[in-house]
Amino acid sequence: MAWMLLATFVGVSMQVIVRRTGGTMHPLEVAFFYNVFTMMVLVPLLWRQGFGVLRARRYDLLFLRAVLH
Repeated sequence: MAWMLLATFVGVSMQVIVRRTGGTMHPLEVAFFYNVFTMMVLVPLLWRQGFGVLRARRYDLLFLRAVLH
């Protein structure tokens, strides 16, 4: 439960930052920094645990998410 709350907080924070800087920065610059900070979080996780962390177990839920998104 704590991980879900943390993920929600981080996701909302990133969206707020992107929206606030979107008016003053070029969209490609915003996308670049968004991806750089995302990679700063993902690379250590993937380095430590490997790419198996990204393996999907419930393809039906992934499909439902893609449809709803």
